[in-house]
Amino acid sequence: MENLVIKPIDEKSFEGFRRVSASSFIWSLVPGEDGDRPPQPYYGAFADGKPIAVLELFEKNISFCGKVLPAVGIGGVAALPEYRRCGAVRALFREMEKIMPEQGRSIGFLYPFSVAYYEKFGYALVNHPFTLTADFHDMQKFDRCCDVTLYEGENTDELLEVYNRCAKAYHLMPLRETADLFSKDPLKDCRYTYLHRTAGKADGVVTFTVNRAERNLTVSDLLFENKTALYGLLGFLRNYDGIADKLTLENVPLRSPIAAVFENVASTHLAGCHGVAARIYNIKTVLEHNTYPLSDGSFSFRCTDTVDANNGIFHVTYQNGKATEIRKTEDGECDLSLSACAAARLLLGSDNEGIRSAMYTDGVEIFNPNTSFFAAFPNRLTNFTDPF
Repeated sequence: MENLVIKPIDEKSFEGFRRVSASSFIWSLVPGEDGDRPPQPYYGAFADGKPIAVLELFEKNISFCGKVLPAVGIGGVAALPEYRRCGAVRALFREMEKIMPEQGRSIGFLYPFSVAYYEKFGYALVNHPFTLTADFHDMQKFDRCCDVTLYEGENTDELLEVYNRCAKAYHLMPLRETADLFSKDPLKDCRYTYLHRTAGKADGVVTFTVNRAERNLTVSDLLFENKTALYGLLGFLRNYDGIADKLTLENVPLRSPIAAVFENVASTHLAGCHGVAARIYNIKTVLEHNTYPLSDGSFSFRCTDTVDANNGIFHVTYQNGKATEIRKTEDGECDLSLSACAAARLLLGSDNEGIRSAMYTDGVEIFNPNTSFFAAFPNRLTNFTDPF
């Protein structure tokens, strides 16, 4: 579609944003009724002065190889039904490819309604969690525990400190700077967050809701620093077995210790689900922040991408866990070629099972089976639980 203008949504155009959102996600919009505007940035594709497609940006800092890396979450992607398939959403994402590197945000995340659709914009699944369910009457191995404290908005610094300390154990996990995603009034909201303590020190966090009609307790966050905290939190949840028969743990990462401790719980059931998709906006920054093997190695790969800074051949040499050289050339030989989606799958360390699996990965072409590349991006324990 010609003559589209991509720009931030300001106060004057926020009502237009709400109209697009209501039409796309089918919620009731009362004309003239002011809607609360959350603080995150909004962008729109404008035609004739009105937004026809929109999205929201959620600025994040994520754990990346034990370091903190600025990133962005993209949500609320919507278009007016009469303007779908006209390129407005594509234009928005192309603009993000310019804006995000300028803002120093190297990775974008979103929850895809369709994996194939967002692959058009360089996004690929990088987190493959599952939902774990078990019956409380099978969980006797977890001794009942009362070493917990309910969060009611008073000990926010302690909550964020222990949450982020635990979150850094996971690759790609967002760190939280505010307590907005926790309820400060759990008795009103019926969404509860408890801190576990060992010898008085907080070392675990659990957030959950209870559906009494379905007799189910659902956990959205379960973070812990050690086995004592994990067993203690699960033992605390057993105290609800009078009003709930079943425990549901959402967003359990692959290779998580949580799955291991439930292996001998007879009623345990695991169901895979789509996690978050990611897109690299600055490959050089990702390579700089990556943790490499202690042994010496070098590799090269070509990335074919619509982000100009990512398009080319990257040459990397490493030793003692760090890159000693990262340079980019436009032409020359390389070990393998990656599309933008393949780069996200392999470089972010969630889908790298080695050369054999890479041979079957869409967007990967191997010219030289260089093991130094695959050693540099091993499968890492990834997690991503922040909603947006």
